[in-house]
Amino acid sequence: MLTVGEKFPQFEVTATVGLDPKTAFQTITEASYPGKWKVYFFWPKDFTFVCPTEIAAFGKINQEFADRDAQVLGGSIDSEFVHLAWRNNHPDLKDLPFPMLADIKRELTGELGILDLKAGVAQRATFIVDPENVIRFVYVTDLSVGRNPQEVLRVLDALQTALPLQLAQGRRNPPRLGLSSSVLNPATHAGCPTLATPLFLSPGWEAASFNLAPSLFFRSTHDPRFAD
Repeated sequence: MLTVGEKFPQFEVTATVGLDPKTAFQTITEASYPGKWKVYFFWPKDFTFVCPTEIAAFGKINQEFADRDAQVLGGSIDSEFVHLAWRNNHPDLKDLPFPMLADIKRELTGELGILDLKAGVAQRATFIVDPENVIRFVYVTDLSVGRNPQEVLRVLDALQTALPLQLAQGRRNPPRLGLSSSVLNPATHAGCPTLATPLFLSPGWEAASFNLAPSLFFRSTHDPRFAD
């Protein structure tokens, strides 16, 4: 399985982006959203019980991802026509605001290393990818266990707060800083002078600490010197 610090693979798939068969399909590649963060999440199969709940949950907070310059993309090994049928037949998916990728050839899931060998379907995996198409976060659960989109959003916030470290390392074209008001507002964390929000850093970065606002201390969890 591809992991943090590796490039997200090149791909080209058809995605379902609407309900009208005449305009429902669109070709999407790894370069379709230049300059944006991407949140890719995969589920095993359409027309199952766990999947629509978490897919709809991602849809409900899609604007929060968009506010952070992040594009959400969901996907499975089903065809674009199965995606369309599912959206048309499930009330929670009719107004889904992000594309549903159809990896029917299993090429993308195979490249990512998330194709379940026994079941022959995509594992329930999540990738956060930075604007340079570098994987910054990977999360995989059992096929029957759903995800909490709010936790993915929290991780995205933590990743984007790493911008000062990237600048210190001299990286070119760093991603935009996208911090929520709850992260920057000390009152939100009253009584908690050390915020336990980790920075998920790419391999090779040195552990570091810095202050972005009063009472907020961010730290890397990749160095044992910063362990509790």
